[in-house]
Amino acid sequence: MELKIKTLHDGSEVSLKEVIAKRPNIKYRVGCDSMNIKDKTVFITTLVGVHPDKSGAFILYSKEKIAKIEEPQVRLWIEVEKAIEFASTLRDEHNIDIECIDFDLNPDVTYESSRLVASAIGYAESMGFKAYCKPDSIFAIYAADFIVHRKS
Repeated sequence: MELKIKTLHDGSEVSLKEVIAKRPNIKYRVGCDSMNIKDKTVFITTLVGVHPDKSGAFILYSKEKIAKIEEPQVRLWIEVEKAIEFASTLRDEHNIDIECIDFDLNPDVTYESSRLVASAIGYAESMGFKAYCKPDSIFAIYAADFIVHRKS
């Protein structure tokens, strides 16, 4: 998987290898969010690096537009797949230690996404990742949500 990574700061493409080399001992979290815009679905997959002393974080992201997906459950599951694929690529091809994957799913049964929680967590764990859902999924999902609504 070829990764085109941009910075939240100015949207410029960056070299993942350079970013990683400049920031040793960082804890990384991955998340994905999406939004339908006209005839497209826009996916934002984020890589959030949290400094070890918790003095701050930085956000990198990848953006993808595909044909519009009307069905919310399908779109949410694609978010799960994209987050796991992104995390796997970062771990396997770039030797990045992924602390966890944050999913934009809510275990509260009043939300449609609750039906996907067990499958998403199980899928991530089967791939060797820790995974969290709302309200425990904070950094990566909030970053993805912010970007998809601001920059899409």
